Amino acid sequence: AAELGRRTAELFRIQGSQWIYNVDHDADGSTPDTFDSYPTYGSAQQPLDVNDPLGAILGANLNWVALVNRPVDARFNRADATISVDHLGGKHCIYARGGPVSTFQAFDGGADVTAAIRTQIAVVYPGPRAVLTDCTLGASITAVELDDVGNPLADPFAPPALEGRGYRVSYYGTVVVRRAHLTQFAGGAP
Repeated sequence: AAELGRRTAELFRIQGSQWIYNVDHDADGSTPDTFDSYPTYGSAQQPLDVNDPLGAILGANLNWVALVNRPVDARFNRADATISVDHLGGKHCIYARGGPVSTFQAFDGGADVTAAIRTQIAVVYPGPRAVLTDCTLGASITAVELDDVGNPLADPFAPPALEGRGYRVSYYGTVVVRRAHLTQFAGGAP
C-alpha cells in the first residue's frame, strides 16, 4: 500500500509537470488549461484506468474517484496470478480526491487560474477476512467508508467502517504545482 501510494503521487507529479495554461504544448489538440492524458498503452501496461487523473480529481469537486477498476499489485499489474475466476491477482484499490489550493491571475487579465492542487490518495487492501474483486466506487468500497476513519474520542471501541468489514486503508497526500506558473507568465508570454 505504501509503494502504491508513493507511485500514485509520483504519477500525479509527472502529469503536473506538463500542466501548462493556454498552450497545447504537444500539439495533441488538447483543450488549453487541461491536463494531457497518459499515452495510450495496452491495458496491462497502463498504470491507472483513469487517463487524466488530475482532471478527474478536479472534476469530482472534492469527492473520491476510483483510479483503477480492478485491484492491482504493487506494480499496477492486474493479471500477474490467477487467484479465482473473478480475481486476477492484484489486491489493492486506489482512490483519490482533491481540489485547488491556490490560484494566480492569468497574464491576459482573464479569470484566475489554478496554480496548485492538493490531493489525497487512499489505497484499500483486504485484511485476512476479505477479498477485493472490483474497485468501482460503490461496488465494494463506498465514499462514506473512505471518509470514515473512526472517532476514538466518541467510541474508542468502534473501528472505522472499512476495518469493520475486514479491509485496511492507508492514506497519502501530495500537492501538484503548475510547473509553468512561475516562468511562463513572467514575461507575459502566452
